[in-house]
Amino acid sequence: MILKDSHQSTVTQEGELVIKIFKPEYEFHMDDYEKFKNTCNQFSEMYGHFPKIIECDINKIIMEKVEGKSFQDFRKESLQRDIEDQFQDFRKMQCLYFKFISNLFEFNLTYNVSLIHNDLHYGNLLINDDKLICVDIDSVILNRNPAENSFMSFPIPVFEHDAERLNHVYYTMLDKKQKELDKKQVEINKEHRNVISDLKEKLGKKK
Repeated sequence: MILKDSHQSTVTQEGELVIKIFKPEYEFHMDDYEKFKNTCNQFSEMYGHFPKIIECDINKIIMEKVEGKSFQDFRKESLQRDIEDQFQDFRKMQCLYFKFISNLFEFNLTYNVSLIHNDLHYGNLLINDDKLICVDIDSVILNRNPAENSFMSFPIPVFEHDAERLNHVYYTMLDKKQKELDKKQVEINKEHRNVISDLKEKLGKKK
């Protein structure tokens, strides 16, 4: 079954395996495929953030199939929920992402390697049993530089945009509610003044 077909690769599923075949000029270049596979699988076994790699070479990567809902789909569903639920969903996305980043830093420190995912975005991040799983494994890089840092901030501008949008919606709603309350209060005050005026008029007639 074909899952995705682009100018760069074709991704198919065969049973519990996902196979990514790279097209000419987009081959998967790696200095040591066995070391790459073993390092990724070690990280996956310890923390569960990558699918297990069965085989990889310049032409293909064969991985175990992973289930999950992408951040992208999770966010779309969240937009249909109440604003308070949207805040909780957003905090969950932040929490899962930074747990992954923390675990990756810990792994790199413990094993003196530089393992990163170079293409982190909402479509490549899956939520599975309250754990973040990163797909698109050919974007994982091993020991490109002794110290990597920029990769951890890839989704940050998107998080910032979403946070600003949520806060804008929230405070707009508060402002709208306050205006409605103010309008009701004006109507109540007007009604009170009318009642007082009627009472004064009635009392004046009795005199």
